[in-house]
Amino acid sequence: LDKLDLEAGEPQQIAEFIKDHPKQVLVSCDGLDEGKVDTSSVLWAMLERRSATLPAEIRLLVTSRPCRIIAELEQSYQFDRRAELTGFSQEQAKRFIHKYMDDSGMADRLLEQLEESEWCRS
Repeated sequence: LDKLDLEAGEPQQIAEFIKDHPKQVLVSCDGLDEGKVDTSSVLWAMLERRSATLPAEIRLLVTSRPCRIIAELEQSYQFDRRAELTGFSQEQAKRFIHKYMDDSGMADRLLEQLEESEWCRS
């Protein structure tokens, strides 16, 4: 990567690096569900068009909150791995906050605010 001037956005240089070093490339599509249009369809259509020219060794990482989007994509595409992060239970979150914060009073206040916040409960 030292040879690339990524800030200058040199597409030819980037394309050559990808071609020459495909095992060092990770394409990350984070928050696939967060686009204003049907991002997943647009993204996969683009990848389908370009897949013939992309080296097979490139890694692709896709994240999405609703697992249904990934499940839909799995109907058309084969993934090497799938992981689902389930997060913390309420009890685990409480233990983590108390362990992380030195001041137990501050930890209790934070937990009270989290319990009052509808956003944090969703």
